[in-house]
Amino acid sequence: MNRHHKFKLAILLLFFLIFLSGCWDFAEVDRRAFVTTIGIDDGPGSKVLVSVQIPNPHKMIPLLNATSGEDSRNFSLISTTASTVNEALNILLTKTYRNLVIEQNKSIIIGAKVFENDNVTDLIDHLTRNPKAPLQALVFICKDATAKSILEATPVQEVLPGLMFVQSAQTTFKYDRTFYIPIWRFEQRLIHSAKDAYAPLISFDPTETTYVEAGLAVFNGSRLVGELTPHETQLFGIITGMMSQGGMTFSLSLGEVTLANLNSKSKIRILLKDGRPYYSIKIFISANISELIKRSNGFMTPQKVIEIEREIEKVLKTELSKVVKKLQKLNSDVLDFGEELRVQHQRYWNQTEWKQEYPTVQFNIDVKVRIRKTGAKQ
Repeated sequence: MNRHHKFKLAILLLFFLIFLSGCWDFAEVDRRAFVTTIGIDDGPGSKVLVSVQIPNPHKMIPLLNATSGEDSRNFSLISTTASTVNEALNILLTKTYRNLVIEQNKSIIIGAKVFENDNVTDLIDHLTRNPKAPLQALVFICKDATAKSILEATPVQEVLPGLMFVQSAQTTFKYDRTFYIPIWRFEQRLIHSAKDAYAPLISFDPTETTYVEAGLAVFNGSRLVGELTPHETQLFGIITGMMSQGGMTFSLSLGEVTLANLNSKSKIRILLKDGRPYYSIKIFISANISELIKRSNGFMTPQKVIEIEREIEKVLKTELSKVVKKLQKLNSDVLDFGEELRVQHQRYWNQTEWKQEYPTVQFNIDVKVRIRKTGAKQ
Protein backbone atom coordinates (compact mmCIF):
# COMPACT_ATOMS: atom_id res chain seq x y z
CA MET A 1 0.00 0.00 0.00
CA ASN A 2 1.59 3.27 -1.07
CA ARG A 3 1.61 6.51 0.86
CA HIS A 4 -1.36 7.94 -1.06
CA HIS A 5 -3.53 4.93 -0.21
CA LYS A 6 -2.46 5.08 3.42
CA PHE A 7 -3.61 8.70 3.54
CA LYS A 8 -7.05 7.70 2.19
CA LEU A 9 -7.32 4.95 4.78
CA ALA A 10 -6.40 7.41 7.55
CA ILE A 11 -9.17 9.78 6.40
CA LEU A 12 -11.66 6.90 6.46
CA LEU A 13 -10.66 5.95 9.99
CA LEU A 14 -10.88 9.58 11.09
CA PHE A 15 -14.40 9.75 9.67
CA PHE A 16 -15.54 6.80 11.78
CA LEU A 17 -13.89 8.20 14.90
CA ILE A 18 -15.69 11.52 14.47
CA PHE A 19 -19.13 10.23 13.69
CA LEU A 20 -19.22 7.16 15.91
CA SER A 21 -18.24 8.97 19.10
CA GLY A 22 -21.08 9.77 21.46
CA CYS A 23 -23.61 7.33 19.95
CA TRP A 24 -26.74 7.24 22.09
CA ASP A 25 -28.30 4.03 20.79
CA PHE A 26 -27.31 0.75 19.21
CA ALA A 27 -28.34 1.40 15.61
CA GLU A 28 -25.87 -0.12 13.20
CA VAL A 29 -23.60 2.28 11.34
CA ASP A 30 -24.83 1.18 7.92
CA ARG A 31 -28.37 2.10 9.02
CA ARG A 32 -27.38 5.70 9.71
CA ALA A 33 -26.96 8.55 7.23
CA PHE A 34 -24.64 11.04 8.91
CA VAL A 35 -25.20 14.52 7.46
CA THR A 36 -21.94 16.45 7.11
CA THR A 37 -23.37 19.59 5.48
CA ILE A 38 -26.81 21.14 5.00
CA GLY A 39 -27.57 23.37 2.02
CA ILE A 40 -30.46 25.83 1.98
CA ASP A 41 -31.68 27.50 -1.22
CA ASP A 42 -34.63 29.62 -2.23
CA GLY A 43 -37.37 27.33 -3.52
CA PRO A 44 -40.53 27.86 -5.60
CA GLY A 45 -43.11 30.11 -4.06
CA SER A 46 -42.35 30.64 -0.39
CA LYS A 47 -40.65 27.27 0.00
CA VAL A 48 -37.02 26.36 0.52
CA LEU A 49 -34.86 23.79 -1.20
CA VAL A 50 -32.89 21.79 1.36
CA SER A 51 -29.97 19.54 0.37
CA VAL A 52 -27.94 17.29 2.62
CA GLN A 53 -24.55 15.77 1.94
CA ILE A 54 -24.17 12.21 3.21
CA PRO A 55 -20.92 10.21 3.28
CA ASN A 56 -21.01 6.78 1.67
CA PRO A 57 -18.67 4.60 3.78
CA HIS A 58 -19.11 1.61 1.47
CA LYS A 59 -17.81 3.77 -1.42
CA MET A 60 -14.91 5.17 0.58
CA ILE A 61 -13.21 1.80 1.09
CA PRO A 62 -12.97 0.92 -2.64
CA LEU A 63 -11.15 4.23 -3.14
CA LEU A 64 -8.05 2.41 -1.94
CA ASN A 65 -8.07 0.43 -5.18
CA ALA A 66 -9.95 2.85 -7.44
CA THR A 67 -8.92 2.87 -11.05
CA SER A 68 -9.00 5.68 -13.58
CA GLY A 69 -12.48 6.39 -14.89
CA GLU A 70 -14.34 5.09 -11.84
CA ASP A 71 -16.79 7.29 -9.96
CA SER A 72 -14.79 7.89 -6.81
CA ARG A 73 -17.21 10.36 -5.20
CA ASN A 74 -17.48 9.29 -1.58
CA PHE A 75 -20.72 11.09 -0.75
CA SER A 76 -24.27 11.38 -2.00
CA LEU A 77 -26.61 14.35 -2.11
CA ILE A 78 -30.38 14.28 -1.60
CA SER A 79 -32.68 17.29 -1.82
CA THR A 80 -36.31 18.30 -1.41
CA THR A 81 -38.49 21.40 -1.15
CA ALA A 82 -40.67 22.25 1.83
CA SER A 83 -42.06 25.16 3.81
CA THR A 84 -39.38 24.89 6.52
CA VAL A 85 -35.97 23.31 6.90
CA ASN A 86 -37.23 20.89 9.54
CA GLU A 87 -40.11 19.80 7.33
CA ALA A 88 -37.62 19.20 4.53
CA LEU A 89 -35.41 17.10 6.79
CA ASN A 90 -38.41 14.95 7.67
CA ILE A 91 -39.24 14.47 4.00
CA LEU A 92 -35.64 13.54 3.25
CA LEU A 93 -36.02 10.59 5.60
CA THR A 94 -38.19 9.01 2.93
CA LYS A 95 -35.41 9.35 0.36
CA THR A 96 -32.93 7.13 2.14
CA TYR A 97 -33.22 3.67 3.70
CA ARG A 98 -31.05 4.92 6.56
CA ASN A 99 -31.83 7.10 9.56
CA LEU A 100 -30.92 10.72 8.83
CA VAL A 101 -28.58 11.97 11.59
CA ILE A 102 -27.91 15.73 11.76
CA GLU A 103 -26.48 15.89 15.29
CA GLN A 104 -22.92 15.80 13.94
CA ASN A 105 -23.47 18.31 11.14
CA LYS A 106 -20.68 20.88 11.10
CA SER A 107 -21.60 23.40 8.40
CA ILE A 108 -24.59 25.07 6.74
CA ILE A 109 -24.40 26.57 3.24
CA ILE A 110 -27.06 29.18 2.46
CA GLY A 111 -27.82 30.61 -0.98
CA ALA A 112 -27.92 34.40 -1.16
CA LYS A 113 -31.47 34.47 -2.55
CA VAL A 114 -32.79 32.95 0.68
CA PHE A 115 -32.29 36.33 2.33
CA GLU A 116 -34.75 37.93 -0.07
CA ASN A 117 -37.44 35.97 1.77
CA ASP A 118 -39.35 38.04 4.34
CA ASN A 119 -39.53 34.99 6.61
CA VAL A 120 -35.81 34.23 6.61
CA THR A 121 -35.41 34.86 10.35
CA ASP A 122 -38.25 32.44 11.09
CA LEU A 123 -36.65 29.95 8.73
CA ILE A 124 -33.35 29.98 10.59
CA ASP A 125 -35.08 30.13 13.97
CA HIS A 126 -36.99 26.92 13.19
CA LEU A 127 -33.72 25.22 12.32
CA THR A 128 -31.90 26.30 15.49
CA ARG A 129 -34.86 25.23 17.61
CA ASN A 130 -34.55 21.70 16.30
CA PRO A 131 -33.20 19.81 19.35
CA LYS A 132 -31.00 17.72 17.05
CA ALA A 133 -29.47 20.64 15.15
CA PRO A 134 -25.91 21.47 16.33
CA LEU A 135 -25.76 25.16 17.15
CA GLN A 136 -22.00 25.25 16.54
CA ALA A 137 -22.40 24.45 12.82
CA LEU A 138 -20.61 27.10 10.77
CA VAL A 139 -22.54 29.30 8.33
CA PHE A 140 -21.34 29.95 4.77
CA ILE A 141 -23.01 32.11 2.11
CA CYS A 142 -22.82 31.36 -1.62
CA LYS A 143 -23.62 34.38 -3.77
CA ASP A 144 -23.03 33.37 -7.40
CA ALA A 145 -24.21 29.77 -7.11
CA THR A 146 -26.77 27.69 -5.24
CA ALA A 147 -25.98 25.84 -2.05
CA LYS A 148 -26.95 22.63 -3.82
CA SER A 149 -24.38 23.18 -6.58
CA ILE A 150 -21.70 23.85 -3.95
CA LEU A 151 -22.54 20.61 -2.13
CA GLU A 152 -22.62 18.41 -5.21
CA ALA A 153 -19.26 19.63 -6.51
CA THR A 154 -16.39 17.18 -6.20
CA PRO A 155 -13.13 18.78 -4.99
CA VAL A 156 -9.74 17.62 -6.17
CA GLN A 157 -8.82 16.68 -2.59
CA GLU A 158 -10.35 13.29 -1.86
CA VAL A 159 -11.75 14.39 1.47
CA LEU A 160 -15.41 14.75 2.39
CA PRO A 161 -16.38 18.32 1.37
CA GLY A 162 -18.36 18.83 4.59
CA LEU A 163 -15.27 18.04 6.63
CA MET A 164 -13.11 20.29 4.44
CA PHE A 165 -15.15 23.35 5.47
CA VAL A 166 -14.65 22.62 9.15
CA GLN A 167 -10.98 21.71 8.85
CA SER A 168 -10.43 24.98 7.02
CA ALA A 169 -12.11 26.93 9.82
CA GLN A 170 -9.91 25.19 12.38
CA THR A 171 -6.74 26.30 10.59
CA THR A 172 -5.54 29.33 12.52
CA PHE A 173 -3.58 31.01 9.73
CA LYS A 174 -6.75 31.27 7.60
CA TYR A 175 -8.15 33.81 10.03
CA ASP A 176 -6.73 36.69 8.01
CA ARG A 177 -8.88 36.21 4.90
CA THR A 178 -12.27 35.32 6.32
CA PHE A 179 -13.93 34.99 9.69
CA TYR A 180 -16.21 32.13 10.64
CA ILE A 181 -19.44 32.27 12.62
CA PRO A 182 -21.63 29.51 14.14
CA ILE A 183 -25.32 29.37 13.33
CA TRP A 184 -26.43 30.40 16.84
CA ARG A 185 -24.36 33.59 16.73
CA PHE A 186 -25.37 34.30 13.14
CA GLU A 187 -29.06 34.11 14.08
CA GLN A 188 -28.47 36.28 17.12
CA ARG A 189 -26.90 39.00 15.00
CA LEU A 190 -29.65 38.78 12.36
CA ILE A 191 -32.27 39.89 14.90
CA HIS A 192 -30.08 42.13 17.09
CA SER A 193 -30.96 45.82 17.18
CA ALA A 194 -27.40 47.00 17.90
CA LYS A 195 -25.32 44.86 15.54
CA ASP A 196 -25.58 43.17 12.14
CA ALA A 197 -24.65 39.73 10.89
CA TYR A 198 -21.80 38.61 8.67
CA ALA A 199 -20.75 35.24 7.27
CA PRO A 200 -17.92 33.96 5.06
CA LEU A 201 -18.51 33.68 1.34
CA ILE A 202 -17.87 30.35 -0.35
CA SER A 203 -17.63 29.37 -4.00
CA PHE A 204 -16.32 26.51 -6.13
CA ASP A 205 -13.55 26.99 -8.67
CA PRO A 206 -14.27 24.52 -11.52
CA THR A 207 -10.84 25.09 -13.06
CA GLU A 208 -8.91 24.21 -9.91
CA THR A 209 -11.74 21.93 -8.74
CA THR A 210 -11.54 23.25 -5.22
CA TYR A 211 -13.57 25.36 -2.81
CA VAL A 212 -12.73 29.02 -2.31
CA GLU A 213 -13.45 30.76 0.98
CA ALA A 214 -12.70 34.45 0.67
CA GLY A 215 -14.50 37.61 1.75
CA LEU A 216 -17.53 38.28 3.89
CA ALA A 217 -21.22 38.69 3.21
CA VAL A 218 -22.61 41.57 5.29
CA PHE A 219 -26.19 42.16 6.37
CA ASN A 220 -28.59 44.90 7.36
CA GLY A 221 -31.01 43.13 9.64
CA SER A 222 -32.06 39.99 7.79
CA ARG A 223 -31.13 41.40 4.37
CA LEU A 224 -27.87 40.59 2.60
CA VAL A 225 -26.76 44.03 1.42
CA GLY A 226 -23.19 43.59 0.20
CA GLU A 227 -19.84 41.95 0.62
CA LEU A 228 -16.29 42.70 1.67
CA THR A 229 -13.42 41.70 -0.58
CA PRO A 230 -10.66 39.50 0.89
CA HIS A 231 -8.54 42.60 1.54
CA GLU A 232 -11.46 44.49 3.09
CA THR A 233 -12.15 41.41 5.20
CA GLN A 234 -8.61 41.64 6.55
CA LEU A 235 -9.27 45.26 7.49
CA PHE A 236 -12.55 44.20 9.12
CA GLY A 237 -10.54 41.75 11.23
CA ILE A 238 -8.14 44.50 12.24
CA ILE A 239 -10.89 46.92 13.30
CA THR A 240 -12.76 44.31 15.30
CA GLY A 241 -9.60 42.91 16.90
CA MET A 242 -10.31 39.50 15.38
CA MET A 243 -7.17 39.39 13.26
CA SER A 244 -4.95 36.56 14.46
CA GLN A 245 -1.78 35.29 12.80
CA GLY A 246 -2.58 37.38 9.73
CA GLY A 247 -0.38 38.42 6.85
CA MET A 248 -0.50 41.62 4.77
CA THR A 249 1.70 43.27 2.14
CA PHE A 250 2.28 47.03 1.89
CA SER A 251 3.87 49.09 -0.88
CA LEU A 252 6.02 51.65 0.92
CA SER A 253 8.73 54.13 -0.08
CA LEU A 254 11.36 51.71 1.17
CA GLY A 255 9.92 48.80 -0.85
CA GLU A 256 7.37 46.00 -0.65
CA VAL A 257 6.91 44.91 2.97
CA THR A 258 5.06 41.76 3.99
CA LEU A 259 3.95 41.38 7.59
CA ALA A 260 3.31 38.02 9.24
CA ASN A 261 1.82 36.93 12.58
CA LEU A 262 -0.19 40.13 12.57
CA ASN A 263 -2.37 40.61 15.64
CA SER A 264 -4.66 43.53 16.33
CA LYS A 265 -6.47 45.00 19.29
CA SER A 266 -8.97 47.83 19.10
CA LYS A 267 -10.53 50.21 21.57
CA ILE A 268 -13.56 52.37 20.81
CA ARG A 269 -14.43 55.44 22.83
CA ILE A 270 -17.62 57.34 22.02
CA LEU A 271 -17.93 61.04 22.73
CA LEU A 272 -21.11 63.07 22.38
CA LYS A 273 -20.29 66.14 20.30
CA ASP A 274 -23.07 68.62 19.59
CA GLY A 275 -25.55 66.02 20.75
CA ARG A 276 -24.30 63.32 18.35
CA PRO A 277 -21.96 60.36 18.87
CA TYR A 278 -18.36 60.67 17.71
CA TYR A 279 -16.30 57.47 17.51
CA SER A 280 -12.64 57.54 18.50
CA ILE A 281 -11.14 54.23 17.37
CA LYS A 282 -7.65 53.30 18.49
CA ILE A 283 -6.07 50.23 16.91
CA PHE A 284 -2.90 48.55 18.13
CA ILE A 285 -1.07 46.18 15.77
CA SER A 286 1.93 43.97 16.38
CA ALA A 287 3.55 41.93 13.62
CA ASN A 288 6.77 40.53 12.21
CA ILE A 289 8.38 41.45 8.91
CA SER A 290 8.53 38.23 6.91
CA GLU A 291 9.70 39.73 3.63
CA LEU A 292 11.14 43.01 2.40
CA ILE A 293 11.82 43.77 -1.25
CA LYS A 294 13.84 46.96 -0.98
CA ARG A 295 14.03 49.66 -3.62
CA SER A 296 17.40 50.82 -2.25
CA ASN A 297 20.42 49.16 -0.74
CA GLY A 298 21.17 49.25 2.94
CA PHE A 299 20.73 47.32 6.14
CA MET A 300 17.55 47.12 8.19
CA THR A 301 18.39 49.58 10.94
CA PRO A 302 16.18 50.41 13.95
CA GLN A 303 15.45 53.78 12.34
CA LYS A 304 14.21 52.11 9.15
CA VAL A 305 11.95 49.87 11.21
CA ILE A 306 10.41 52.96 12.78
CA GLU A 307 9.94 54.50 9.34
CA ILE A 308 8.17 51.33 8.17
CA GLU A 309 5.89 51.41 11.20
CA ARG A 310 4.91 55.05 10.57
CA GLU A 311 4.22 54.46 6.86
CA ILE A 312 2.08 51.39 7.53
CA GLU A 313 0.10 53.38 10.10
CA LYS A 314 -0.73 56.02 7.47
CA VAL A 315 -1.72 53.43 4.88
CA LEU A 316 -3.91 51.52 7.31
CA LYS A 317 -5.60 54.67 8.62
CA THR A 318 -6.76 55.50 5.09
CA GLU A 319 -7.81 51.95 4.17
CA LEU A 320 -9.58 51.26 7.45
CA SER A 321 -11.55 54.50 7.11
CA LYS A 322 -12.68 53.45 3.62
CA VAL A 323 -14.02 50.15 4.98
CA VAL A 324 -15.99 51.90 7.73
CA LYS A 325 -17.49 54.32 5.19
CA LYS A 326 -18.39 51.46 2.86
CA LEU A 327 -20.21 49.66 5.67
CA GLN A 328 -22.00 52.88 6.60
CA LYS A 329 -23.13 53.28 2.99
CA LEU A 330 -24.47 49.72 3.08
CA ASN A 331 -26.03 50.47 6.49
CA SER A 332 -24.46 47.28 7.78
CA ASP A 333 -23.23 47.57 11.35
CA VAL A 334 -21.01 44.48 11.46
CA LEU A 335 -18.44 46.51 13.43
CA ASP A 336 -20.88 46.73 16.37
CA PHE A 337 -20.87 50.53 16.56
CA GLY A 338 -24.44 50.38 17.80
CA GLU A 339 -23.59 47.92 20.56
CA GLU A 340 -20.77 50.17 21.73
CA LEU A 341 -23.17 53.11 21.82
CA ARG A 342 -25.72 51.09 23.77
CA VAL A 343 -23.11 50.13 26.36
CA GLN A 344 -21.35 53.49 26.69
CA HIS A 345 -24.34 55.86 26.35
CA GLN A 346 -27.48 53.90 27.17
CA ARG A 347 -29.69 56.96 27.63
CA TYR A 348 -28.77 58.30 24.21
CA TRP A 349 -29.26 54.82 22.72
CA ASN A 350 -32.79 54.62 24.09
CA GLN A 351 -33.68 57.87 22.35
CA THR A 352 -32.19 57.24 18.91
CA GLU A 353 -33.21 55.39 15.75
CA TRP A 354 -29.85 53.73 15.23
CA LYS A 355 -30.33 52.50 11.67
CA GLN A 356 -31.16 56.03 10.57
CA GLU A 357 -28.23 57.57 12.43
CA TYR A 358 -25.50 55.00 11.82
CA PRO A 359 -24.75 55.88 8.15
CA THR A 360 -23.72 59.43 9.08
CA VAL A 361 -21.96 59.09 12.45
CA GLN A 362 -18.50 60.64 12.54
CA PHE A 363 -15.39 58.72 13.49
CA ASN A 364 -11.62 58.95 13.66
CA ILE A 365 -9.15 56.08 13.46
CA ASP A 366 -5.69 56.11 15.02
CA VAL A 367 -3.34 53.22 14.26
CA LYS A 368 -0.24 52.21 16.20
CA VAL A 369 2.02 49.58 14.62
CA ARG A 370 4.83 47.77 16.38
CA ILE A 371 7.24 45.52 14.50
CA ARG A 372 8.34 42.75 16.83
CA LYS A 373 10.93 41.03 14.65
CA THR A 374 12.52 41.32 11.24
CA GLY A 375 14.04 38.72 8.97
CA ALA A 376 13.39 35.04 8.42
CA LYS A 377 13.50 34.03 12.07
CA GLN A 378 10.03 34.83 13.37
